[in-house]
This record gives sequence, structure tokens and C-alpha cells, in this order.
Amino acid sequence: MNFSLVIVTFAAFLTPMFLARFHLTFIPTTVAEIFVGILLGKSGLNIIETNAVLSTISTLGVVLLLFLSGMEIDFSLFKKPDVSTPLAARQAENATKQTPLKVASLAYGGTIASSVLLAGLFRFLGFFSDVQLAAILFSTVALGVVLSVLKENELLGKAYGQTLLLFAVLGEVFPLLGLTIYSSLKSGDSSTLWLISVIFLVAVLLLLRFRNFFTVFKKYTKATTQLDIRLAFVVVITLVVLAETVGAENALGAFLAGIVIKLLEPEKKTEEKLDAIGYGFFIPFFFILTGVNLDLSSIFSSSETLILIPLFLVAFLLAKLPAYFIFRRLFTPSNALSGVFLSEMTITLILPALSVAQQLDVINQRQSGAFILAGILSCLLGPLLFKYFYKPHEEPQSKTEVHIIGGRFNLSICCTRAIF
Repeated sequence: MNFSLVIVTFAAFLTPMFLARFHLTFIPTTVAEIFVGILLGKSGLNIIETNAVLSTISTLGVVLLLFLSGMEIDFSLFKKPDVSTPLAARQAENATKQTPLKVASLAYGGTIASSVLLAGLFRFLGFFSDVQLAAILFSTVALGVVLSVLKENELLGKAYGQTLLLFAVLGEVFPLLGLTIYSSLKSGDSSTLWLISVIFLVAVLLLLRFRNFFTVFKKYTKATTQLDIRLAFVVVITLVVLAETVGAENALGAFLAGIVIKLLEPEKKTEEKLDAIGYGFFIPFFFILTGVNLDLSSIFSSSETLILIPLFLVAFLLAKLPAYFIFRRLFTPSNALSGVFLSEMTITLILPALSVAQQLDVINQRQSGAFILAGILSCLLGPLLFKYFYKPHEEPQSKTEVHIIGGRFNLSICCTRAIF
């Protein structure tokens, strides 16, 4: 009997209950699951034996994690403001020119530049020689964790939350693309790099083919059919298999699948069912097994690794520091700083990226462990520092004039918006 499977299943079930029972809400569930894996795995009780079944479930977990991350993108944030009416045009004119999309894009541009400089510095000092991989890892943002914190604080509907969400989206999309190109070049398949464009082409074709699916599927669906979920897995499996076939990473295919399903505008109930499948079963296996496979005794036996952990942690923060000066255009200094602390959390994409790096044999076990532990610490410190520095603040009033045609009155409406 596969007792390891039973143990991991119970661990996945009990971990969130333990956090709720002892009011440990500041610890992200994903981080807690890694800690549980460490306790049960090589570095602790050593009662879990990794086998083919667990490895398969874990792989499905990371695929669904990236798929659901793609579904987290709110594409309404990319739309231009409504100027179809004179009042809407005047309001758009009076609104600040520093939109969440512009601020997030500039801030992430600074993060990319900072990540490259830090990666070069690490190589110059002899701490980590692979500049490309380090730059990719330093520039990542844990989209799922950032989203959960913003939801918890009811900030998603505000400019502050929109800006941080867009920053996190960029911090997942660009490193993922960078990882795909990096792995193709390192594996010697650079001649077929152009084939990656086929994945995007197929994603567009799937989007066009099923664009009206969610407006008509109610006519056919039954409780035992679940056509919406079947479609989701058709898209996921198609793009993941295609990604692996053309030499890209399955993470890219999974993420694109999430974007395709999101653009098809599924019902809220469909999104909840997909969340339940992913976060309810498969994804916890991925995080727990990450902890199980961590060999802390080997990691801590090296003085070099002990130095790398705090250095990587500081690098995760310094890479996002340029964003502070861009965030200041929209937010108070305290809230700009809290946004930086929230954005320095990085665990979601680091784990699959390190898995790819190990398969390419460009990173050793100790360096990988140092990155993972630094990522875990970033997810522990990020929410705490965010809550400490975040302070709601009101914007100055903006004025919109409404001219009543045929009368002698000008009505000035003062609108107060909250700046976060």
C-alpha cells in the first residue's frame, strides 16, 4: 500500500486547519505546506518516500498552479478609460495620467534592470555564476500569494491593488518567457526556438474556436457532464503537451491555457470549480513534496550556502526597490514601501524554475535549496511588513464640471477618491 500517498493527503488536509486553529493567518498556506513537507521528509521524520504516483500528482500540481495563475489576470485593467460620453471624457481628463498600468509597467521595467545588475554583481563577487538564471529568479513575483493578500485586505477594486496586481502579473509573465528562452538556449535547442511561437498561435486558435462556449454551454451541460471543466482540461493538456513537444517548458503552456480560459469569460462557478480541483488537491502535493525533497542537513553543512540564503533574500528585495520610486507617483511613501515588500514575495515561479535549472544541470542542490529557503522567508516577511507599513490615505478631491445646456448653471461635482 502506498502509505506515502496517504500521509501527504492527510498533511494537505490538516495544514490549513492547523493555521486556522492557531490564527497563523500571516503565513501563506503554500509556505506552510513546504514547512510540513520539510518536517515529514528528508530533513525531518523521513516518513515519506517519493515515488512515481506522488511525482505525477506533483507535476499536475505545478501545471494547475501556473494554469490558475494565468486565470488570475484581470484583463479589464488593460482597457482604456471610457470616453464615450462628455462626462466620462471629462472625468478621464481630470484623472491622473499615472494610471495603474503605466505605473506597474515602469516599476517592473526598473525591476528587470535591477535584477540584471544584481545578477551581474553576484557573478562578479563569485556567489552565483549564471547571470541569466539569477536575473530571472530575482525578477519573479508570487502572483498567487500577492493576490491572496490583496483580496484579504479588500484592495483589488482600488488603484493601489490594481497597480500591485499588474506588477505581480508582469513579474510572472516576463520571467516565465525568459525561463522558456533560457532553457531552450541552455539545452542546445536554440535552432528550434522559433517553434515556441507555435504555442501562442495555437492558444489564439483555441481562443477563437471556443470564444462563444460559455454563452451556450448551459444548453448542454448536466451535473454529470461538467463541460466547462472538460474544456479547461482540453486547453491545458493541448498547450502543455504542445509546449513540451516544441522544446518549451510545460509551465508556459499551462500559463497560456489559464489566459485562454480567462479570456473566454467563464462563469464564477466555473472558476471556483477549477480552484477547487487545483488548490483542493493537486497543488498542495507540489508544495509538500518540495519540502519533502529539501535536504536541510546538506544545505546547512556548507558555509557558502548559509551565506547565500540571506544574500538571495536581500536580492529579492533590492530587485523590487526601484518600484518604490515609481509607486511614489501614485501612492504615499509608506504605501509605496508596503507595495515593495508585498512584491518581493517570490515562491510560485521559483520552484518550477529551479526544477528546470536542475534538469539542465546548471545549478547544484545547495544553491537550489538556498533559493527556495530565501523564497520561503520572503513569503513570511512580505505580508508582515506589508501590513505594518500599509496605511489607507485619501487623494485630494478632483473636480468635474457638468454644464447644463439651456440654463445658466454650472454644477461642479467634487469626487473624493481614496489613494492607496
